[in-house]
Amino acid sequence: MMRALTYLLALATVASAASLSHAAVLDGQTIGYNYLFPSVGDVIYDPGPIVVGPGVELPALYSVFSDVATADFSDTNILFDYYTNANWATGSFNGFRVWDINGVIPAFTSVTVNPATNMVGFSAANITFDADNIYVNWQGLAMNPSTIVSLDINGGGGSVGSVPEPTSIALLGMGGIGLVLARTRRRTANMRRLAISE
Repeated sequence: MMRALTYLLALATVASAASLSHAAVLDGQTIGYNYLFPSVGDVIYDPGPIVVGPGVELPALYSVFSDVATADFSDTNILFDYYTNANWATGSFNGFRVWDINGVIPAFTSVTVNPATNMVGFSAANITFDADNIYVNWQGLAMNPSTIVSLDINGGGGSVGSVPEPTSIALLGMGGIGLVLARTRRRTANMRRLAISE
């Protein structure tokens, strides 16, 4: 009986560790992407729904006049890799919006500039977000074929560094199993002593 209980407890620990180890933010989700210029209300490019997964989701990111970059979305990052020399035109807004089309992505809790970003002048001031939308306005900034903009995204269901590691949960489970086994052995030893003394 104890062996079966120990096995079930270990199995439950492993199963909970597996389910907690990957709480997706964008991976496998359907997002919307719009390029907006000269204001937030003016959509000049809409590629349709994008399913986030392996590979580059937008191999030819359209801006105001031409293709300028690739856009790769991963679970907790958006990466723009530029392949042309140009300056973003000025306007009240010259950038993009990414949003949760189906209302199922965990609420965005932060969008930060990854240290890999090397676009001169680009900073957190160029980013705004709420629970369901991310806006990036890079009006007036310049790019060249080595420019990268990398954004780290955190959400309510998962984020960089907020998901417990499977090993931590496994250690906690093993500690619980150890306590159960120690108590069982103590009870068995006490029962044997009582049986011998009677």
